[in-house]
Amino acid sequence: MKIKTIDILANEYFDKKNGNSYFNADITLNYGTDKQVNIHIPMQYGYGDSYIYAAFRVLNELKYIKTDDAHWNYCKAKKIILRNAIIEGFKESHLRNQDKQAIKNL
Repeated sequence: MKIKTIDILANEYFDKKNGNSYFNADITLNYGTDKQVNIHIPMQYGYGDSYIYAAFRVLNELKYIKTDDAHWNYCKAKKIILRNAIIEGFKESHLRNQDKQAIKNL
């Protein structure tokens, strides 16, 4: 499958008690086309751009891409549009509910 776009949308929960950040994320390949693929990354520890690195690790594991290169270099070389965003301020329960919903949709 030729990938034209990679969209990554992450939701972040910050555990104030322990000072840790967690996220889950949705990856959409070829957004808005008949070849669109949706992948969910369950909640895991990480902060900052961790969600982008996790997304590319998952894409490698699922064999949608094959690279050890940095995500921006890979997308530039393959002429893939990369869009990413993280939304902060969610509660842990919200991320866990999203994970459960993603499992139901499999």
